Amino acid sequence: MPEIVATPLIILHVEKPFSRQGDRYNRYTMGGLSGGGAMGTFEVFDHTADIGLEVRGRDLADLLETAARATFEQMLEDLPDEVEAIEQVRAVPMEGFEDDAGELLVVWLQELLYRFETGKLVPLTFDLEMCGPREVRASVGFGRFDPDRHRTHTEIKAVTYHDLQVHQEADGSWSARFVLDV
Repeated sequence: MPEIVATPLIILHVEKPFSRQGDRYNRYTMGGLSGGGAMGTFEVFDHTADIGLEVRGRDLADLLETAARATFEQMLEDLPDEVEAIEQVRAVPMEGFEDDAGELLVVWLQELLYRFETGKLVPLTFDLEMCGPREVRASVGFGRFDPDRHRTHTEIKAVTYHDLQVHQEADGSWSARFVLDV
């Protein structure tokens, strides 16, 4: 029976929490009162000296959440067990890039990485209150990383613009390809 993690707006059924199956990841399915559908997926692709990720989501919000989970899974071998704080996170692309979904993805992930670097905060739950090409606003439940209890995998320095691709598919779903600087 899968573990059930409750968040304010969704229920995540974690089929195999934080386990790797080769280089393919497909760990989360989303359910709720209406039954829900599959949550986003991600795969790691080979990239010289860095980590490449291909992420898919049923909509832009799902893509951004899945990209965050994928990024932190590359960094940490295990995550904090519980949410210790819920904080407002806002990501806004630079002027001139307001309608660029790729820029939005980078700014979102950089904001989460900044919170990890400065406060050892690991995003665990997401309630994306506003998600559009011009801005993301979310209530994010953070757990605290404790080096005595949690193991790291790879240090992520930044999300790069190299090979950055984000687009909406014909069926309305979203996909992204990006590289993490290690």
